[in-house]
Amino acid sequence: MQSGKNRLSVFMRLLTLGKIGPKTWAHYLHIADTLETASDLGLSLQPHGSNRENLAVMVNIDPYRHDNFDDILAQYLPLTFAVNNLNRGMGQPDLYPFILVPAVREKLTFYPPFVKSVRRRVVKE
Repeated sequence: MQSGKNRLSVFMRLLTLGKIGPKTWAHYLHIADTLETASDLGLSLQPHGSNRENLAVMVNIDPYRHDNFDDILAQYLPLTFAVNNLNRGMGQPDLYPFILVPAVREKLTFYPPFVKSVRRRVVKE
């Protein structure tokens, strides 16, 4: 596992080389903002049926303070599945209509440590 400082330098290098950019950043913001709102509202999912146990989640991560994207995604994916299905039931488009392929997930792992580092400097918690 990389140290925070090392991940930040890798992030900056990838940004400079154009390997990550505005589209990936937009995906991260969609994920973070949705999860932050769900956490603030105390949302949780407790689906019925044995085939949906993997969707049970208590949303309690602040994505702007948490630096592990796998943890963020573990709470985000069940939430998105539920909200997308609610929207479909009402004839509305998906809230998050994207599939996060492994290459995109890998790129997204660099954002949480960067955001946490910048937030720490700006907010001075």
